[in-house]
Amino acid sequence: MNNLEDLNTSSENILEKIDNNLDCFSKTHRKIAVYILENYDKAVFQTSSQLAKLCDVSESSVIRFANAIDYDGYSDMQKELQNFLKEKITVTQRLESISENTSDEMEILYNVLQKSVSDINWLIHNINENTFSKVVELLSNSKRVYLSGSRSSYSVTYFLGLGLKWIRDDVFVLDGINRDFDMLSKIEPDDVLLSVSLPRYLNTTLEVHEYAYKKGAQTICITDTITSPLVKFSTVPLLINNELLSFSDNLIPVMCVVTGILNSVAAKNSGSKDKIKHLETFWNELGIYQKYNNL
Repeated sequence: MNNLEDLNTSSENILEKIDNNLDCFSKTHRKIAVYILENYDKAVFQTSSQLAKLCDVSESSVIRFANAIDYDGYSDMQKELQNFLKEKITVTQRLESISENTSDEMEILYNVLQKSVSDINWLIHNINENTFSKVVELLSNSKRVYLSGSRSSYSVTYFLGLGLKWIRDDVFVLDGINRDFDMLSKIEPDDVLLSVSLPRYLNTTLEVHEYAYKKGAQTICITDTITSPLVKFSTVPLLINNELLSFSDNLIPVMCVVTGILNSVAAKNSGSKDKIKHLETFWNELGIYQKYNNL
């Protein structure tokens, strides 16, 4: 059995809850419990039917097991397991799990699509409207905007930065090596830094975020839970739901939020239309985009 002591937190976590109740479970539920305790890094990715097959029990037994430990259903229990293990599961373990659980390309695709739909539905019902409005206000009105995100999160900050630069001035995208990075030394209380970081959280992003916070700037983080290390150094934390996929992060819910931010900032700023019109004239003069004669 995996060493549960390595996974302890200050309060009882899901694995401890299962382990502490082993003697109370029925024979069927005990089989499920033992499998999860010994294979939590795999169970976190498995559907209820896959878990039932591996435990040689019915799918309804798996669902009843989740109910027995105070979850509304299997997906609720699995989400709790994911939240607990996000920082502890390695990239290699993620890849191994999806290889073991699925072999069909279309099944993998549908699994990604279903998880993305679930994450977007979570946003629709749970995103903090006041927080979102505050983010839009800061990105619209702050003197300078700094965006921080590394590795996979850099694709998000690059996309956000590209759009913001079309509709306002003084936007800097930081990735630790580009020329904009040194501009962070000029950050002031009238400025804002927005950082994106998902498990496993990068030290480089956290260091930049903490630096801006201690300089008195407004700091926004887009992250997954209130326990994210970025929240401690954020004046405005914007939380999203982000289910684990394979070795890659699921950036779809983040990109949905960022797209909403871009459109909201553009709508809020009266000068956005003129700025984009000027850029379009410039793009046309240089032939940046393909033109079609019938358009």
